[in-house]
Amino acid sequence: PRALVVCYLKVHEEGVSLAKIFMAISIIVYVRDPFMFLCLGLYNYGEMKVALKRLDAFFKLPEIPDRPSYYMSVGGISNREKGTVIVHGCFQRERGTEAECLTNMNINIQAGELIAVVGRVGSGKSTLFHAILGELYPKGNSFVLIGGRVGYMAQSAWIRNATVRDNILMNHPYKKEKVTELRGRSSETAKAHRG
Repeated sequence: PRALVVCYLKVHEEGVSLAKIFMAISIIVYVRDPFMFLCLGLYNYGEMKVALKRLDAFFKLPEIPDRPSYYMSVGGISNREKGTVIVHGCFQRERGTEAECLTNMNINIQAGELIAVVGRVGSGKSTLFHAILGELYPKGNSFVLIGGRVGYMAQSAWIRNATVRDNILMNHPYKKEKVTELRGRSSETAKAHRG
């Protein structure tokens, strides 16, 4: 503030006195807070505008599809064993479009089976779960049958600000023998998967 006062007085070719400096600094102190809050307000207004656009786009999305009547009744879901999941056919993200996000699905999971859904990024792993949850539109005679209720926890990356090793170990001690064993198992699994 002092440099600002001195510059002002030099530009206007007025003499510098203690009274003028004191008055100028007092005015600057009084004006500083409103300008600071004005800047913060403008910044928050910009953030609010972006957030409202996102909310508006979200609220304009179509509702999740109603589960067709055969979702619960084909083959009598009450007659199915708890834990059974059957996914059959093609599924779309939006009703009335030709674009399919899952095609030619034919999955039959029996109760007690341990299933791993493995694939590259973007191959449809999460989309398959969205179909099971009833968040996709079945096309034609496609359907999903579930024996029982479904609980689902979406994936979310949780990475600490640490090394890759620390993120994998999660505060457990590093055991080289265990890592070697797991590497061997994973390469055997990959070979078996490739056929």
